[in-house]
Amino acid sequence: MNPINLSNFLLITSKYGSEQGATHFDKEEDLIHDIFPDRIIFNTNYVDETSYETYFEGEVLCIKKTKLDDYELHEDAEVIADELDEDDLEELEELWNRMEQDLITAANLHQLNIRSELTALYSTIFTDTEAVLLSKKLPQEIAPQVEQIWEHLDFALNEVNRSVSFEWKEWSEVGVMELNDLALLEQLKVKLPYPNQKEIEALSNEDNWEEAILQYFNHHLNGYDMKLIAIGTHFDEYQTFACLTVSEDKLSHALEIIKKLGLVYKR
Repeated sequence: MNPINLSNFLLITSKYGSEQGATHFDKEEDLIHDIFPDRIIFNTNYVDETSYETYFEGEVLCIKKTKLDDYELHEDAEVIADELDEDDLEELEELWNRMEQDLITAANLHQLNIRSELTALYSTIFTDTEAVLLSKKLPQEIAPQVEQIWEHLDFALNEVNRSVSFEWKEWSEVGVMELNDLALLEQLKVKLPYPNQKEIEALSNEDNWEEAILQYFNHHLNGYDMKLIAIGTHFDEYQTFACLTVSEDKLSHALEIIKKLGLVYKR
């Protein structure tokens, strides 16, 4: 498993790296990473202060993991090397993907016609009538900034009653209630069931419980050709979700555009 793309790694280190270590803020995890001309150090929120120093020797990715020997010793704890495992590689991949999204994808937005991309997205996820009306509401010029792009998409989703927002931890009550109140579900007479305690505990114990929550909802929505995705500029405790009536092919195309526009999603 190679979680880091060589060409983008070299692009980021050459463009943003400094001898003292340029800082990059990961707004989703509230973390600071350090970018040097030849390496990147990814930090984590783990109590043992795990970090991953990454660099390439030729085309081979090298990763040095360090952590505190005993975090309960506080300032007396020592930093030691540690072996990598699959969980580390998955964590590193997530950290890298967010940095790549921020510094590569978002940085290239100026090369796109944002209005055309949003119009294409609207044509994919909305009905023809909705897409035409919403596209007309877009300004002729849209700044190539992720926040502004999200404002327009968020407005469109709200305008046609395709989105809800709630805290992930409140999915089993507030989440179900918010989705059941969507006009789209009411029109189709769809009523999502509230999970029982056993289901709530099972999902809470999943390693990737956020994806498990989405799978729970989509298990009930797929029969009506509806799909729920988490979407926004980044993932947070309070999250926006889009409920879309699209085929799998159209959804895949929509997600490609969403990613190109610097937004993030989970499905």
